Amino acid sequence: MIVDSFDRLPEQAHRPDVAIIGAGAVGIALAVQLARAGLQVTLIEGGPTSPPLDYRKANLAGSTGRDHIGLLGGRMKALGGTTRLWGGQLMAFGANDLAAGTYAGKPRWPIAPEELARASAKALDLLRIPPDLQDGAAVHRAASGVDPALEPGLELAIATWLPQPDFARLFAGELRDLPGLAVLTGHPATDFETAQGGQFSAVLVEGSDGSTRRLEPGQIVLANGTFELTATLLRLAGRAESRIAGKAHLGQWFIDHLHAIGGTIRGIDHRRLGNLSDAVFHKGHKFTVKLRLSSKLQREAGVPNVAAMILPPLGPRELLRDLLGLARRSRGGADSPGLFRTLAMLGPLAWRYLVKRRGPTLLGNSAFLGIEIEQAVCPASRITLDTVEPERLVLNWALDGAAEMRGIRLFCEAVRDYLAHEHLGELEIDPRILAEDAAFLEDAHDAYHQMGGARMAQSAADGVIDADLKVFGTENLYVLGAAAFPSGSFANPTLTALALSVRLAEHLQGLQRQ
Repeated sequence: MIVDSFDRLPEQAHRPDVAIIGAGAVGIALAVQLARAGLQVTLIEGGPTSPPLDYRKANLAGSTGRDHIGLLGGRMKALGGTTRLWGGQLMAFGANDLAAGTYAGKPRWPIAPEELARASAKALDLLRIPPDLQDGAAVHRAASGVDPALEPGLELAIATWLPQPDFARLFAGELRDLPGLAVLTGHPATDFETAQGGQFSAVLVEGSDGSTRRLEPGQIVLANGTFELTATLLRLAGRAESRIAGKAHLGQWFIDHLHAIGGTIRGIDHRRLGNLSDAVFHKGHKFTVKLRLSSKLQREAGVPNVAAMILPPLGPRELLRDLLGLARRSRGGADSPGLFRTLAMLGPLAWRYLVKRRGPTLLGNSAFLGIEIEQAVCPASRITLDTVEPERLVLNWALDGAAEMRGIRLFCEAVRDYLAHEHLGELEIDPRILAEDAAFLEDAHDAYHQMGGARMAQSAADGVIDADLKVFGTENLYVLGAAAFPSGSFANPTLTALALSVRLAEHLQGLQRQ
């Protein structure tokens, strides 16, 4: 059931087995899994059931570092969370992403690659991706007939796209009808009561009339997005009675992907280059192609991940088509009511993203290399609370730069050599890349992929939460989402965050059985 009034919650929802704060991708996924397993779950969303056009007003925050578009425009407080803005791209993290020392200072994830792969497969099942479509590389080879022989420094990476990316719609039936699941919207969680021994005894929520109401869950999961959950933990950690450990890392190690234009491709063999780079549509699903720096070269060079899409010219017709496509997927169909309202909400965000990504060649005739860069972890990159207004978070997005630039140069040179060898086109690389000039990164922008701030680790000496996502020093407080990531990848974070929801659902079910 979905209600926007506390008084309409059933009595059992006041004392659930699990209270989940935040009804975005991971919050909804966890709630559905737990309710299917027979647990009583209350899913608490501070935003409304339907997304407002002025959603950015709820995202007021400060910035003292690099400009970060997603801080204000790339997150949504409403049922469905930022999936209301999301295109639906799914790509898994690999073994290289979880290993320590791929570049200097990179930490190890406290989860085995095989375990994350298992959970990622279960996440695809949860999203109703048919088993025969879960191997994107195999689907792409079969549907496109292309299996290129790449340079030793390059690999292909295939992304799968959800036909319906809005989780409020994808899981509408479960949210409405699953026994044991109560969804409360329009009630932000404002405070937490503590008991002895690191136990949290209650969650306080605020209604639209300003009243405060109380829930008494057995377990509490913060799933309200990287920025909000990190700010919540910072407030809790600042209390005199706080048992939260790992405070030295709390808010630190914030990362996002960097997107930029690596160069222009001229003299194109359009047919053959299209065979390599065009999206494939198969059984109602879209699969897109990226070139990426090979895992072997990445390890040998000690650099972060770098990947790219070969992006064709984009005219006004193609731009309108892409925007309408996103709006229709978000609304659930071409004829759904509210299509143009959704377009009005998404349009400015998508336009700014496209202009940033495609730069001066947005409406030109040349293809270009749209590169996607894993940010190396940086201790100066962090989320804090405003000292004057403690309810306001402040982001200092900072980069190291040197490791990223070396990786970008190696990758772009490998792509240039491959295109030339195969007579597909001539890549003119940005001169700043060839010089490994970090000034190039000033033209890069974020990808709305907020990660880190409450990272996983083996102990509180190295992070904020353990491999089961429980906050060090507490007994029943968990963190779910990309805030838990110790490091990034070239892949977007959603599928890996959903894999963590699978593992947490299994863990909480085990506690309930005990």
